[in-house]
Formats: sequence, C-alpha cells, structure tokens
Amino acid sequence: MFTDQNGTDFSASRRCLISASVCFICVSVVCLLSFFKSEAVNIIDGSILERIVQSRSCVPETLALLLSLPFNTGGMLTITSGVLIWSYLKRIRLLCFSCLFSVSGASLCSAALKLSISRPRPGLSFLPLVREDFFSMPSGHSTSAAALLMIIVICLFHFNLSLSAKIAYSSLIIIGILGVAWSRLYLAVHYPCDVLAGLLLGTAWACLGYGLAAALLKRLKEKAA
Repeated sequence: MFTDQNGTDFSASRRCLISASVCFICVSVVCLLSFFKSEAVNIIDGSILERIVQSRSCVPETLALLLSLPFNTGGMLTITSGVLIWSYLKRIRLLCFSCLFSVSGASLCSAALKLSISRPRPGLSFLPLVREDFFSMPSGHSTSAAALLMIIVICLFHFNLSLSAKIAYSSLIIIGILGVAWSRLYLAVHYPCDVLAGLLLGTAWACLGYGLAAALLKRLKEKAA
C-alpha cells in the first residue's frame, strides 16, 4: 500500500524544502510584526476576534473544544507516538523520520518563539472559554496540527491509492487542520495572527521534515548499495 524510500521522489523533496523556506519567511514577517507590536496588526487581530466571539453558539463551542483537545501537549505526545510506532512497525521509514523531524522541530521552534515574542493572550474582554497561561504567539495547537497532519498529507501521495482518493483524504486532513486553527479563535485563546503564524510554522516544518527524511534515506540507500 505504501512505497517506502525506494519510491521517494527526490525532486518532490527539493520542492518541499523550497516551500519550507517560503513558509519560514512568512512566519518571520508575521512574528516580527507582533514582536514590534504593530498597531495595525493589533487592531485587525482584535476586530476579527471580536466578530468571532460575537457569533458564538452552543454547538460550535463543543466542537471547538473537541477539535482543540487532541493537539494539547498530552494529545500530541500520544498521537505522534502512535504514528511513529505504526510507521516503524510497517517499515514506512519515510513517514517515521518525516514525522519525527517535523513534530520535534516545530514544537521546539514554537516554544522558542513564544518566549522570544512574549505576546499576551487575548484579554478577558474577549471572554475566553478555556484558560491558557503561556504566551500567545504562535499558536501551539495550530503549529502541532499542521506539523503532524501536513506530513501525513505529503506522505499520502506515496501510497498506492487512486488520485481521487489521495485528493479526498488530503482535503479532509487539511479541513481538520483549519478546524483546529478555527477552534483556537472561537475559544478566544489566540489572535488570528497567532493562528496564522502557527499554521505557517507547522507547514514549514512538515516540508522541512520531509526534505530531511528523504535526504537521509537517500544517503542510507547509497551507503547500502
């Protein structure tokens, strides 16, 4: 069902590294604007978040809580461990190494950016539905969701599935990533720029993780030859 490193498209890995570079540049721009406390960013962030808060209802509130839950620290450790163990047992080394590089790199980078930027969470005037004490920029949940799930999207195209199936599965996964990002706004624990930075950062690490894993497997294959 899956083509491992022998079927790895190394031109695809180069494209992923280029995509990672673009995403990192975009993340840098968003984070710098927040770091220097751009007034325009604060106004836009506050306005969008206020509109989301005013549109709340009971059913989406439950959905937002359910979407956020798997991507907290404990949930991410559980899901990532499951993916790593499954891919290792199935000998899907590309997915295993990609996931390891992507999730670990994104988590460390997210924590470092939070401490460096030190952006406060949205205030009580936005009526946050859960309590979050750590800094706001970038969104850790959005970063984690993109870093883990985008790796699955990228590696999905190495499965022996029809193109329509690959597109369908990829679309569902991407909708899930966007759902997690939406949930952080709906719960009013992040500003829109926090979520955007998290999505870009996670996607960047997913592309970088895939590129690094493909390069590593290529070198191992050459040594074994």
